Amino acid sequence: MYHKVDFSGFLPHERAWLDRLFDEMGCVDAFRDINKQSNQFTWWPEQTEGSRKNAGIRVDYQLMTPGIRKTIQDGWIDSTTRFSDHAPVIMDYDIEIGF
Repeated sequence: MYHKVDFSGFLPHERAWLDRLFDEMGCVDAFRDINKQSNQFTWWPEQTEGSRKNAGIRVDYQLMTPGIRKTIQDGWIDSTTRFSDHAPVIMDYDIEIGF
């Protein structure tokens, strides 16, 4: 296993910025709010054969304000659809859009 601090997205200054978004500003990680499963990765480092070993990190987020948290319906990572070494985070929301 590799150390997360060695990869962009997990560097100390990046984690501090995300901590500020979550803790001080009250943002919500929509995916983590609805999906509590472990090993939910969106990026696998090719140089460590991360995909084959299922050793990755989640670097893709959908952040929201607490006021719309109740609209989250479902969230998953589409690991069967890969874009290079990434997989998309798919979120379903129940939001009424008026035109």
